[in-house]
Amino acid sequence: MFQPLILIMQVTAIATISLLRHSAGKVAFELADLFCILAAHLGTAVGTTLYKRLSYDHFARAVNLLMIALGIGYFG
Repeated sequence: MFQPLILIMQVTAIATISLLRHSAGKVAFELADLFCILAAHLGTAVGTTLYKRLSYDHFARAVNLLMIALGIGYFG
């Protein structure tokens, strides 16, 4: 299952970061940005694979648990 919206979002996010860095007088694009792109694509691939393997209810439960864990990690 191909999700073009996610790909467009990732490209737009990297372009926005690049423009903001350039306007702040910094290098517009760094090698470290490639790791962000890689992480976003890996996350998309893992999510798509889980979505294919799990039922809708199980996938929704897994996403909700991950969101709770992220929230606890953010505030904890």
